[in-house]
Order: sequence, then structure tokens, then C-alpha cells
Amino acid sequence: MSGGLFSHLAPPARHSGGSSGVCGPSPFSFGSSTPSIPAGPPARQGSSQPSPAPAKIEKAKTCCQTFRNPTQLVTLEFGPEKIQFVVHKDFACHYSPVLKAALNSDFIEGQTQTYTLKEPQETTGRLFVHWLYFQQLLDRDDWEPTKDEDTDLILIQLYMLADKLLIPRLQNTIIQVMHQHARENKLVLVETLEYVYEETEKGSLLRRFVLDLELLGLS
Repeated sequence: MSGGLFSHLAPPARHSGGSSGVCGPSPFSFGSSTPSIPAGPPARQGSSQPSPAPAKIEKAKTCCQTFRNPTQLVTLEFGPEKIQFVVHKDFACHYSPVLKAALNSDFIEGQTQTYTLKEPQETTGRLFVHWLYFQQLLDRDDWEPTKDEDTDLILIQLYMLADKLLIPRLQNTIIQVMHQHARENKLVLVETLEYVYEETEKGSLLRRFVLDLELLGLS
């Protein structure tokens, strides 16, 4: 992929010393690591000098929203069938300024605490809701895609959803995953290219990105 294409997108937050299970370095990985306490040198025999105190363990700062208002829930509807996902309002509003404005307005979304997204399918909704809580994407084995192009199209739809909801951090994660997928499968399928060109305008960064992936597969 050519450098600087998505330089305006902030890279996912990373923490040194292992993954927290919420903001780990891999878009797919989960897990945790326990920091070890370095042991001080043994005291000399017959010496009254005490051993150094164990190093203090600093709590890792989380990069996600906390459950400040656990009873405030909102509904996100996805696809023509209006598949509903009930999520904590704090999370939805924290990561998306669009959702924050709509769900706190006097419009129908604010009155019903429901936000409808007609375009994405249910799988896209599942990935989005999972990302809201963990800032990671589910592993592809958990998506249940039937073909490679389904995986690509789901990622493309999720990218467009993140663009609509103004979540550049999610867009950045999707770009990383799509780049990895292109390396594994070599070529972006024609169906994916057609979909991107049908759903985006001339000069779209997403168009340029999928073309870069195609060139990567041909190299």
C-alpha cells in the first residue's frame, strides 16, 4: 500500500508491556499479561542493610469508556430487517459524535433512543457493536462469512459505516485488517472493487486504497 494514504487516520492506541484485552496491539488478539515484580538483590550475610523494596506496579490506563451510566441504554438498528443491538449509551456517544448528537437531540432518535442504519447487514452491526466495547474486530472465524468476498464486503461496509458515524479510529483498524487480508489472499476480488466504485464518489480514498491492495496482490 502506498504510504500516506490514510495518514489522517489516527493509529490505534497501544500500551507497552502486553495487551490489556481491550486495547491490544493486534486488531484481532485478546489476552492479558501480568507484570512481574523485579526482585531486589539478596541481602549480604551479616549485613544490616535492608533489601530494596519491590517495584510498584502502576495500573494500566484503559483507552475505552467506563460504565458511568450503566442503566442508560440505546438501540442501534441495522439493515432492512432492522436487526436491533442494545448498547450502553456512554459507549455509543463516546466514540461517535454523530450518535452523540442524534441521541441527545429533540429529534426522533433522541426521543426513542434508537438510531437506524439501513445499509449495513447484521454481521456489520455485530462487528461494530463489538468494536464499541473492545476497540478490536472479531476474528474472521467468528463472522461466519461464506466466501472471501463476503469478508471483504463486510469490512468495506464497516469502513463506510465508520465514515458515516465519524469514527476514524475504527477506519484505521479496518485498513490494517484489510491490508493483512490482501496479503493472505493476494488479490482483491472483482466483486469488492465493483461494490466500492458503486458506493463511493470519484476521488474517494477508499477507491484508492482497494486499488493499492490489488497492486499489492499483483506484486
